[in-house]
Parts: sequence; C-alpha cells; structure tokens
Amino acid sequence: MTTPDQNPDRPPIEWPTPERPQGPACPTWCVAGHEDDNDYFRVHRSESVVIGQSVSRPSVLINVGRVDEPARIGKPVVKVGLLTSPESARLSPQEAVVMADVLDALEPDCPSPTDILSVRLREAAALADTIETRRTAP
Repeated sequence: MTTPDQNPDRPPIEWPTPERPQGPACPTWCVAGHEDDNDYFRVHRSESVVIGQSVSRPSVLINVGRVDEPARIGKPVVKVGLLTSPESARLSPQEAVVMADVLDALEPDCPSPTDILSVRLREAAALADTIETRRTAP
C-alpha cells in the first residue's frame, strides 16, 4: 500500500509475522491489533482509559500512541479527546503534565472528574516519557 506522500523507492518494513518472527518488535505496552498498518508505518496504542462514562455528559478518552517507520521509532504522544469524537489533542509527555497541573489548580480541595483526568494524564505522560527515554537511550 503506497500513498502519495511516501517514497516509492523506500523498501517496505519487514514487520514480524507468525511465519517470519524477525523484524521490529511491538512494544510491551501496545494493545493495537495492527490490522490497519501498512508497509511503511506501524501505529502502536496503549490501553485506553475512559473517564466520566455518563448518559448526560460526554466521556473523555486518554491513551498513549506512537507511529514507527522503518528507519526510526516515533515519539510517543498522549492523546486526549471525547469518546464521541474522532478528533483528539496530541500532547508531549511534558504538555500532558502541564495540562494536569492546570486541572489540579481548578479544584484543589474537591475530588471531581478533573481530578481523575489529571491523574490519568500524569499516568499517560509518565508512560510516554518512559517510552521516549528508551527510544533515545544509546
């Protein structure tokens, strides 16, 4: 599968299969099935956390994602969005911590959905930061 923005001269990635187990390994935190991956990209996704499941209010979805290519392992991002929307904000681990700090400042003395969201943002930021540290380690 080739899209216009891909270099047709670049060889496809040799992803592991049951018949051919060699190739780039899937990270241990990834729960993606990889059905939509192609020869040039592999999209990894952590387990998603849903906050505020209610009929009267929209739910918030948080997870960590990363896109790998043949020559590089991608940078992890914390994705935050509404469960009912295909759009999401993509934050670096540092940006997710700043967002959690802002939410904590809104209601410091009262447990609320924003408290839960800030905890989950911090957890996702910590996972993304760990992934980035491993990616850039010598």
